[in-house]
Amino acid sequence: MAKITVNPEYNLPLIAENAGQGDIEKRLYRDGQLHVEGVTQKALDDALAAYDHAQDAFEVEPNEIEILKDVLREKGVITDEEISDKRLEKINAVRGNKI
Repeated sequence: MAKITVNPEYNLPLIAENAGQGDIEKRLYRDGQLHVEGVTQKALDDALAAYDHAQDAFEVEPNEIEILKDVLREKGVITDEEISDKRLEKINAVRGNKI
């Protein structure tokens, strides 16, 4: 069994597959380490070295509020300044502050 210390946000299945192990039952992530059965340590080390975490990083999807804001901006219904002002008003209202 080979193991590497790796960021859990990396695409661990891809790294294991690139090392030569496509079977999900033969890999385990625990305590910051990816353990892979049936591959050499060199193969797993090489797979991690070749892995481009920036290219393969999970993309954060915009939430519904951000999408709505973008649509409202595009339609000219509201401006960035108005969004900021309304947000500040809401924060102050929650805190009990007056503008």
